[in-house]
Amino acid sequence: MPTIGVSKRDLLELVGKRSLSDEELAEALEMLKAEVKALGPDEITLEVTADRADMFSVEGIARSLKGFLEVELGAPKYPVREVEEGFVVEVDKSVRGVRPFVACAAVLGCPLGEEGLRQLIQLQEVLHRTHGRNRKKFAIGLHNFDVVRTPIVYTAKRFEEFKFTPLEGDREMNGKEIIERHPKGMEYGWIIKDKGLAPLLIDANGNILSMPPIINSEYTKVSTRTRNLFIDVTGTDLKAVEDALAILVANLAERGGQIVRFEVREGQSSKRVEPKTEHRLMTVSYNRLIEVTGIEVPLDEVVRCLMKSRLDAIARGEHLDVAVPFYRVDVMDDVDVAEDFAIGYGYNRIIPDVPSVTTRGRELELVSFSRLCRELMIGYGFQEVLNYMFTSDKKLDDACVYEKRVRVAKPVSSDYTCLRTSLIPPLLDFLSENTHMEYPQKIFEIGDVVIVDETFDERSLHDKRMAALHADYKAGYEDVQAVLYSFLRILNVKFIVKKDSKNMMIEGRCASVLVNGEVVGLIGEIRPEVLLRFGLQTPVAAFEISLSKLYRAWRTG
Repeated sequence: MPTIGVSKRDLLELVGKRSLSDEELAEALEMLKAEVKALGPDEITLEVTADRADMFSVEGIARSLKGFLEVELGAPKYPVREVEEGFVVEVDKSVRGVRPFVACAAVLGCPLGEEGLRQLIQLQEVLHRTHGRNRKKFAIGLHNFDVVRTPIVYTAKRFEEFKFTPLEGDREMNGKEIIERHPKGMEYGWIIKDKGLAPLLIDANGNILSMPPIINSEYTKVSTRTRNLFIDVTGTDLKAVEDALAILVANLAERGGQIVRFEVREGQSSKRVEPKTEHRLMTVSYNRLIEVTGIEVPLDEVVRCLMKSRLDAIARGEHLDVAVPFYRVDVMDDVDVAEDFAIGYGYNRIIPDVPSVTTRGRELELVSFSRLCRELMIGYGFQEVLNYMFTSDKKLDDACVYEKRVRVAKPVSSDYTCLRTSLIPPLLDFLSENTHMEYPQKIFEIGDVVIVDETFDERSLHDKRMAALHADYKAGYEDVQAVLYSFLRILNVKFIVKKDSKNMMIEGRCASVLVNGEVVGLIGEIRPEVLLRFGLQTPVAAFEISLSKLYRAWRTG
């Protein structure tokens, strides 16, 4: 979940309740899906649920608090100016194959100050990282509207065909230089580099405002003294672009700004007005809200709870007409409205009730068995390690583990190209990263492996296993044999060990472990050539057993 920082003083000023104690504030924030991670003298660190993008800055949090604390009820009403002459964005057809969608707005008379600017940039960056998919889905540009001349053109040009001074830059650079040399260009250039064209926003005076999704122009830099803002959002998904713009203008309006709409023209016939600030109307059944939440209160109390969550609601018979504010992009159906009803009612007021069902949830027996095995291994002095199920073909090959693997079709990293078929290679890799630590090193892991099995519909089988490694200058077969034998005897599982041959193990120092005639694991000493491939100079003995198979024997025994 996104983590944000806000000023307590700024938050309380926006809420209008400066006398709120830290305890009352923390409790209210927790009820609003904003977990308090740290509460200092002035700075509050919050973890906000990812669905509430409107609360990624202090203004959205203050707006929700005002409703919850009943300072203001119902959907907020912001001043909106309709499109004026010249407030137009002309979209050129050259952007269609690069970054086709744009939405713009201005917010006037917004006294940012230092904290307001910090929150605006935080909101921008958190939206980029989360809903914007690291600027690929949408990217936001913030500009000083006082220097922008409308109408604005959204077009695309070749990287060598334009120049401007990027934000925080001291000289003009062309698009190619920005992509290759500017820090933001090197970080985000991959999004548009292969398109051959760079999207640009250019004002009526020919000034380049930004090169989305990379960087804005120094010419339109926003400062603490900026009161009139121009906002552009560009991207590949129109709804995501419009949602991001709605959140930005609503949060700025919460600070006292006036929203100004722009007309976006895509050719001669296609026109739309941004941002969309109309409330969305929904009709919700009163019985449905009770069914979802289990909170049975009179209809007028439901209306009050919804208004505390900053929704407008009117009772009409057994139904409610609900007006959802334009910035609440997370509200999609009646279940979301029911959640807001529960928030307005107060989760801390809900009395727990055991459902009248014949069964109850409980932990899987295999999970309980795995925990028992974990406790036994810790008792033997082994340290638990956790690795990813994803690994690389190279690591498995280096360990001479050649079973057929489930591979990633288009891996983004050479470190994660397939699913592991054994726990031992990742543990060997762990030892290779800790050669500087004192020996002996005794580690184990309990986790899943994936085995290709054509008899299943999904053509693969998950197997829960446990592997243990003992690394020391004098480590040998007997060191892990003693642990494994004791482990199986404590579980009261009858087993036999038969000499075997495995590619990763030293010939003559390897065996299979059988329970009820079925092979459940292997034990032995790792070959020196395998150890050298992992950069290990110390002997290693290991065993790996299937807990899925062992559990069946343990349960029936």
